[in-house]
Amino acid sequence: MQQTPPPTDKMKALAMRLADENEVTLNGELTSFRECKTFIDKYMQIQAPTARMIAAAESAAKRYKVTLPEAARTSIQECRVFLNEHPR
Repeated sequence: MQQTPPPTDKMKALAMRLADENEVTLNGELTSFRECKTFIDKYMQIQAPTARMIAAAESAAKRYKVTLPEAARTSIQECRVFLNEHPR
C-alpha cells in the first residue's frame, strides 16, 4: 500500500502562516502533501498580490498596451493569470 508523501517543511511553514493570517485552524492538513497543497491553494487565492507582482503586472500591461484588470491588483490568483497571459 502506498503512503502519500508528507508536505515539505516550506509547505508546512506557509500553511501555518496562512492559517494564522486567516484565523483558521489546521486540522491535519500538515500530514499529507495533497491535503497541505489543497489548503495552501485555497488560502493563497484570497491573498493580495505582492507589490512586486503588481509592479510586474503594471509593466506587462504597459508593454502590451492593455489595461490591468482591477482584480489583478487585489487577487494573487488573478495577478498570476494576467502575468501568465502577458509574459516578458
